[in-house]
Amino acid sequence: MKVGILLDGNPDFPGGIQTYVKGLYQFLQKAGHQAVIIAGGEEGESEKKGFKVARVGKSPTLPGIGTQISAYTDWIGKEEIEKITEKERLEILHLQGMFGVLGMRFLDHTRTPSVATFHNYLEPERLPVSLPLLFPLMDHYIKKLDGRIAISQPALEFANQVSPGEYAVIPPGVDLERFKNAYRDRFPTKRSITILYVGRLDKRKGILFLLKAFKKLRERISDVGLVIVGSGPLEAKAEEFVAKNNLKGVRFVGFANEEELPRFFAEANLYCAPATHGESFGIVLLEAMASGLPVVAFANAGYREVLKGEGAKLLVPPEDVEGLAEVLIILAKDEELRKRMSRWSLKEVEQYSWDNVGPRILKVYNDVLHMGT
Repeated sequence: MKVGILLDGNPDFPGGIQTYVKGLYQFLQKAGHQAVIIAGGEEGESEKKGFKVARVGKSPTLPGIGTQISAYTDWIGKEEIEKITEKERLEILHLQGMFGVLGMRFLDHTRTPSVATFHNYLEPERLPVSLPLLFPLMDHYIKKLDGRIAISQPALEFANQVSPGEYAVIPPGVDLERFKNAYRDRFPTKRSITILYVGRLDKRKGILFLLKAFKKLRERISDVGLVIVGSGPLEAKAEEFVAKNNLKGVRFVGFANEEELPRFFAEANLYCAPATHGESFGIVLLEAMASGLPVVAFANAGYREVLKGEGAKLLVPPEDVEGLAEVLIILAKDEELRKRMSRWSLKEVEQYSWDNVGPRILKVYNDVLHMGT
């Protein structure tokens, strides 16, 4: 099977959808299929790492709702769309949504059977007043699809708000093999505790809430550190907070590529995800869990999808700095609790292996290809 994975952005931008696209691509290749990523942006890291990418225009980094996004801002003509689909001999077009101009243009001008995975979620109270005005346009294009996937119940809820219909709920996958080497005995009795954060440094991802909680943590436990991996518009403000409060033990790493990430997970004892809202799932949580890390997080809608059962005990109400600090303090002090939550992470994440998730996506493809036969 030949699959065109269409991304309305740049695959080299650090984000959950980009991680999903690359994981799906690798699963398809491993399963004996072929794939090409159709996306914007200049040729870059993806090609260097062996991904086949058909670049079709510009995808700059733009401000989103409390975060940054990579969005396709160019225009592609009918002839170029037909040229790509014919050259690549695509059997399935798999869009990533809510898709934008690039996805709409392909749906207008290709006869290739199409599926879309919907990743987005916005809490009703945070929905911009103007956004629902675009819902009829989105509904028009979603109805052109032959198959629909939502990555979680929150994503399903939002997608149904835009275009009611039948969606298969299939979560993102994680490459367990990539992170299993990061797991090792990280619980020696004489060692300082390291908390890890990986993500963009922007308002929605909650880095300032984490720094405020870490300040309270350091007032109670001095032998603890915080490693911050990522960059973004709040980087200077975060560094200023650390300097102004003479906050020891914080290390800003900056952007780290995919090859480097497992090492940072391996060096940590705890993972903290303080995103306040707008999360439909949490791929980075899966990566931390696959590395055997206990995960502390704000209880936004998406993170509640991942951290269930035993894991839900480490969820904190969004923006609750005192609560976040208290949970981190308890884990930093309690080695046995860290071990127990580590075991839970390793067991719970197995269901999200691409070997388990990928075949469910293939079933959607096959169902679409056999429609009406």
